Amino acid sequence: MRGAGKPALFLVNPAGLLHVLSYSNASFARPDLKQIAQGIKMVQDRKQPIRGTYY
Repeated sequence: MRGAGKPALFLVNPAGLLHVLSYSNASFARPDLKQIAQGIKMVQDRKQPIRGTYY
């Protein structure tokens, strides 16, 4: 039996490190791509490091 694909967003920084991972099959939980683009620009302009928790 094959599994179903799930929508996901992976953002990898220029160093090849995973910066953001988001996945959900709920349409109301999917990220707004315009806001994502604005956030990427802000993170790059500020040279912000990766933060958060890895599980």
